[in-house]
Amino acid sequence: MKIESIALTESKRPLFMVQRALGVLSLCALSALASGCPDEEPTEEPDKEPPVILFNNAQDPMDMGEEPNTKTPTDMSANMMTPMECSVGERCGEECVDTNTDQANCGTCGNACSDGAACQDGSCFEQTADCRQEPCKGFFYCNLADGTCLEGCDKDEQCSDNATCDVFGHECVCEEGFHGCAGQCVNSASPQHCGDSCEPCPTPQNGAATCNGDGTCGIVCDAGFHLCGDRCVSDDSVDHCGDRCEPCPTDANGAAICTSGGECALQCDSGFRDCEGACASCPGDATNTACSGSACVASSCPGGTLLCSGQCATCPSDPGATQLTCDVRDECVIQSCQSGLELCGDGCKQCPTQNVLSASCNASGECAIEACPVGRHPCGDSCCQWSTSPTLITRSKGAVNVSLVRDANGLSLSFVNDGLINSFSHSEHWSFAAGSGTWSKAHQYEFDNLQGEYSNAFFAFREGSQNYALFLEDRTYHLAKPSGQDNWTVLGSVQRADEDSALALRGDDGSVYVVAENPQNFRPEMYRVSPTSGTKFNDLSLNFPQLHDLVYVNKEGKVFITFDDTFGAGLLVYKQSGNNFAASTAQACNELYSYSGDFGFAVDALGRATILRVECRGAESDGLWASTEVALGQWTQTLVTPIFDGSGSDFTSDKLGNLVIAPDGVLHTCFLHIENSNTDQIAVYYGWRAAEPTAPWKIEKVHTGTDIRECAINTTADSVPHIIWRRRDDSNSTTPWEYQHLAPN
Repeated sequence: MKIESIALTESKRPLFMVQRALGVLSLCALSALASGCPDEEPTEEPDKEPPVILFNNAQDPMDMGEEPNTKTPTDMSANMMTPMECSVGERCGEECVDTNTDQANCGTCGNACSDGAACQDGSCFEQTADCRQEPCKGFFYCNLADGTCLEGCDKDEQCSDNATCDVFGHECVCEEGFHGCAGQCVNSASPQHCGDSCEPCPTPQNGAATCNGDGTCGIVCDAGFHLCGDRCVSDDSVDHCGDRCEPCPTDANGAAICTSGGECALQCDSGFRDCEGACASCPGDATNTACSGSACVASSCPGGTLLCSGQCATCPSDPGATQLTCDVRDECVIQSCQSGLELCGDGCKQCPTQNVLSASCNASGECAIEACPVGRHPCGDSCCQWSTSPTLITRSKGAVNVSLVRDANGLSLSFVNDGLINSFSHSEHWSFAAGSGTWSKAHQYEFDNLQGEYSNAFFAFREGSQNYALFLEDRTYHLAKPSGQDNWTVLGSVQRADEDSALALRGDDGSVYVVAENPQNFRPEMYRVSPTSGTKFNDLSLNFPQLHDLVYVNKEGKVFITFDDTFGAGLLVYKQSGNNFAASTAQACNELYSYSGDFGFAVDALGRATILRVECRGAESDGLWASTEVALGQWTQTLVTPIFDGSGSDFTSDKLGNLVIAPDGVLHTCFLHIENSNTDQIAVYYGWRAAEPTAPWKIEKVHTGTDIRECAINTTADSVPHIIWRRRDDSNSTTPWEYQHLAPN
């Protein structure tokens, strides 16, 4: 049992002689103040747990040190930096005293009564001369031997409540569970004087002070608050959410929140979602989203799209589709089609059936004809026959450069008049309307110094309802459109074009391309323009091969080049790879392949090239051959027809027209065969091949006439082929040249 001693007056008011910071010292410890006190044995202080430090030098009041114990009640009674108020009595220096009875602080702090005087009711009184005659005043007892008053007690009435007088030591002793504070025996379990303290335990905001069983101060927080250090903090605050003492984590794309369940969470900005404690960006086109690990993905998608691996993929708007699915690229594709339709490319398509022997889906993504009955050829969705006689389009004077260009509504025919004769010349642009099957003159362009004698130096075309022309004049390519009667307006130009290497073409991708040799470094340069989106020619910055024969741009916008390397590797094909070109040998040969006009060149959407040409001189029999790439770097050589002689001169040999790929992937060509050189009897031949590289070629004669000089072939947007040729009629000296059109029935 812990014993504390106090001295009391007759009125039971405590009088302390000495008081410790943690309790009242025994009066007998000061043997000079009383006689007859037994020697006091030194008492050992019981072992205590080290107190929890209330404050340290940290600037942040929430900084509790490196490892604060935030779950253990804090000892609020030790190591206080500032003295607190006394639970009883009055503080005088470091002690809590009763100034009504304290000899050293009588009435007020520091007012000490003289030796022998008594402090009673806050005033010093001289003691009774003979206590045997008159009782002692204050906390004194009577020495019966000589009648003097000695400090101390001799009866219980001089002690306060919960204390008794030790008549041998003349001290008031507190009962068990109490200790002395300012002459009072106070409850050691009360937060007002916990343990052996005379100071009340600190009371935090939103909480109450408590006294622990080991005599240390503690704190109990109000409902909705928890203890962090010496503070009661809110359970729903983002700085101390739940039972945390540290703030909730935040994110640059959101704000921290504390849920009603006391859990930290994130309130992410619009377009973001809390996924594994971070605000992840969500697909903007999704109707609902979810977390997949740390990523935000779509969980449902709007109409017209399909959920593919957490993304909303746009689906084909094909009325023939019955089921959609996601492919390996996570794109929405058609899985099945209605009865009678075949899934081909990216849509449900009706395969041709009229007079068709066989049709299937080809590599171009079209359901195209593979075989037709004898005497018929592919015309888009049917097998048709050629008309028995051609149609006269127009008659003109001297003419060169027949060009036939496909547009959305039909075909554009262009040619140059008087290009070889006069310094002043003009060209004509005729337009064929596929719907009505009629030709009309779209425009006539007048030029000074037109370099019309060079291959493909001029051609005209249409975009929607607008006519355009591309021509080379005075070493400069111009893109022009009609402006009034027989006039034109230049929209864009490419300078420094050398007429010896001038080349212009319409790519299968819809753009217009020109190749011009820079006279400064003699390197070919390639430019592109799209009339529908602008008229500026853009330099493609391609590392163009120094030597080239034909250039082709497929519908993927990739550039391909052929070159007859006469004394080198043979027939080469250059394929665009970035800004460079990679060469592939189509046919090994170190002899001259052909003369002018004996090459046809086309490339499908997969980059598989087909070249029409004559064979190496002396290697095999004459004839028209095809070099076709069946797989990457693998070429096959096919005899198209033996009815072709390309070994003669430019005026005595057969002439090959152009080679085109129709929108359905079928290849079409035309060529002229000299049947009788004495009578200038010439036959126009037509050839076609299905889209697959290994399909056989079909050849048929479609017309016979005199002095036919040039043929050109192309298809309308619905893959129907049309042939144009020009022939000389010497019976008409004013306009000796006829332009004739052969169309299918």
